[in-house]
Amino acid sequence: MKLWTMSKKLIFLFCVLAILFLYRCPFYTIFGIPCPGCGMTRSLFAFLRGDMKASLAYHAMLIPTGICACLFIARKKHRKAILYIWCILMLAYYLVRFITHTNLSINTQAILIQILHKLL
Repeated sequence: MKLWTMSKKLIFLFCVLAILFLYRCPFYTIFGIPCPGCGMTRSLFAFLRGDMKASLAYHAMLIPTGICACLFIARKKHRKAILYIWCILMLAYYLVRFITHTNLSINTQAILIQILHKLL
């Protein structure tokens, strides 16, 4: 039984590492524009290195997301309100980032863009 438990833990660890180091954003791959969360992992790694300037440049919602996550876990009564507030903040930040073109890169190899090129 212990071997099975250890195997599950190793599989879980492998999946986490694969997601962190091999993962490509499906939204970016399909539509060619960054999703609202794009840059969050780079922001987290910069934050963990102590580089706050780079962390904020990659994704300014890292710290508010962490705070909302802690509140979401701690406050069972107010989970719905916390989730709504976080969603509104993320969408507002995404729109500002998209309009001002901050860290915006277009993936010209995206599936949708390739389909549109062939159709037009």
